[in-house]
Amino acid sequence: MAEPQTSLSDLAVLTVTLLPGGTREQLSEPSETMAKVKFVLDGLGDQKSCTVAAREMGIPRRLEWSKLRGRGDYSFCLPADLTEWLHESVDEITKSGCVLWLHLIKPYGYLGMFPWERLLEPVLPCAILRLPDFVVDPPLQTPSVIDIALCCQFGGGNLSANVELLVDTAKALSNSSEMQQVRVIAFGDAEIRKALSRSNAAKSLSAFSFREIDPGESALATYIFNPIASLGNPIRAWLAGLGSGGRGTGTGLPSSKDLLAAAVDPVKSPWLRAVRKALGGQSVDVVHILTNAMLSLESGVLLLDQSDINTKSPSAHAVSAEEFLAFQAQVGAWAVGVSSPPDTFSDMGLRQFADSLAQLRPGPLLYHDVASDPSCGQLRDAFAFLLSKSPTTPHQSSATFAYCEPFRVFDDRVPDGTLESLSRRYTQGEATFQSSADVRSAFQTLENVPAWAAASERFVDLYKKQLAELSSKVGTGASSMDLNEIRSTLSRLQATVARVVKDQGS
Repeated sequence: MAEPQTSLSDLAVLTVTLLPGGTREQLSEPSETMAKVKFVLDGLGDQKSCTVAAREMGIPRRLEWSKLRGRGDYSFCLPADLTEWLHESVDEITKSGCVLWLHLIKPYGYLGMFPWERLLEPVLPCAILRLPDFVVDPPLQTPSVIDIALCCQFGGGNLSANVELLVDTAKALSNSSEMQQVRVIAFGDAEIRKALSRSNAAKSLSAFSFREIDPGESALATYIFNPIASLGNPIRAWLAGLGSGGRGTGTGLPSSKDLLAAAVDPVKSPWLRAVRKALGGQSVDVVHILTNAMLSLESGVLLLDQSDINTKSPSAHAVSAEEFLAFQAQVGAWAVGVSSPPDTFSDMGLRQFADSLAQLRPGPLLYHDVASDPSCGQLRDAFAFLLSKSPTTPHQSSATFAYCEPFRVFDDRVPDGTLESLSRRYTQGEATFQSSADVRSAFQTLENVPAWAAASERFVDLYKKQLAELSSKVGTGASSMDLNEIRSTLSRLQATVARVVKDQGS
């Protein structure tokens, strides 16, 4: 993994690198690790560093499932010599509005789920943001309205508490912008819909709506874990129709179109597919998730298709960061949030999922711990910062962590700076790609861009990320020709999108 770009050298950055340890024979306990963690502080004058043993931070050699349940049973901490070093090194970050950027150098193992912000808040007098490995131009968005999809799948538990959390979250999201109207569409099951209909707090929310989600087939009926699983859905539906009376669905053999759609759609989760269907042609700017998570092969996965978290159902689909990335792009979202409920199945699993997703995509990502912020005030403040149309100052928070681009932070050296102008300071010239004027016009004039048009912009954002990665490798395998080819392809795509949007609007 490359170090942060030189254009970021004026930021206060704390880089964290996991150094490999010794052999198993050297370990006093099977769960201990000989690895070390190196901290380097840049941007505050002379470069300073400190190295501590990973086990002194409570970081194990391997994770134990029994310690991952709920809020986790690992005693994470900052060693005394590290906190002393931080106190001595960051005296310059004392004034209001300062930000320390945390940059985790890959591969960093379990450090993504380490509660950095909660442990660093008592030590540092500044806001802490996580620095992504890539910085691209600000995503296109509509100027007057922010549409948020609030996806709620609690997996059982206390219904009244779940509905109260849903309403508190929706209220925080609705009040997260003073400059734009925020419309929140919540998605959940029939039980939540009935409870919401009796909630006066829900009825008092403006620009709030609810759509009932019925994924239809259970995860067991939808998935067969074999090499042709992705082709199984339409065939199995047809066979089920035969078994229910001969003609069942009233259709013939599945068409090649149905088979191809099932095979190439990267979104396999019945729950996410149902949300996508409910949205129809409407795009959203943000997807915020209220659900459980767990670790699968040390990767965080969402349990959106687990209707009862207390049952042991090996067939329930688990949503990986890669699959969620595809869903996010398809609905046009340029920002993502995840909230960890107080009775979460595995908070560490959700942290790992959020951290992994942030490293796959450009744009803001927010993790929120409801147990530390039951009123959702810090959630509101964090989204107010991330969704702002102009650079602003983040609040210090122990209940959230956020990945975002440096140009979202107000810089008193450039008080009139915009997201677009400040972004040029942090992106390399060869890595940039300017969206066409016609596409920009569509986003500026429409209240809600069609889902397919917004999805095309998320595709462009992902290739802006690739441009940034390739530009850092020019001369070491990548060439300017590669960069120009990507730009040319994106230009042709945007020309087509602009033409279709214009034709549909006329």
